[in-house]
Amino acid sequence: MRRLPGILLLTGAALVVIAALLVSGLRIALPHLDAWRPEILNKIESATGMPVEASQLSASWQNFGPTLEAHDIRAELKDGGEFSVKRVTLALDVWQSLLHMRWQFRDLTFWQLRFRTNTPITSGGSDDSLEASHISDLFLRQFDHFDLRDSEVSFLTPSGQRAELAIPQLTWLNDPRRHRAEGLVSLSSLTGQHGVMQVRMDLRDDEGC
Repeated sequence: MRRLPGILLLTGAALVVIAALLVSGLRIALPHLDAWRPEILNKIESATGMPVEASQLSASWQNFGPTLEAHDIRAELKDGGEFSVKRVTLALDVWQSLLHMRWQFRDLTFWQLRFRTNTPITSGGSDDSLEASHISDLFLRQFDHFDLRDSEVSFLTPSGQRAELAIPQLTWLNDPRRHRAEGLVSLSSLTGQHGVMQVRMDLRDDEGC
């Protein structure tokens, strides 16, 4: 028992050294991230089942954690739809993420995000609806918040009519059982454009954890 404090001290010191080595390694490696872009995109494709393209990746390490910028991201959906983003900026707060056991971002902004699905929003049980649910799970469950700029979502209504949701600016905040949003949106369909609206939403999520 007398040796326990010494063992704990050595264990703590070892963890600090390992963390310092990891941070030093990331500081050196992140600026060269674009050189590993093909391998990274292949890993993403293996994890999601969707071919993913990107023209450039750049990253660096800050005091709070890594920052990442990606350009011209594009993925084709199984239903013939498409997901693309002109530019993404990401700043991950590693220490807050460890504290909350959940991804915590200082910045997560999508410029010119385009999401077009050919699966009606009420469809359930199909591979296509499952694929769309993976994307919604990413944005509603995995991110604590994100911002959209000059973006657009295109989907089929239950009647099969296509609707377009233009999003000039939107900030979305996620909690385990709550989703909040504030910004500007514009809905258009075959009946015409319905104008730009300022929206504020506060939604409960009974399926949250």
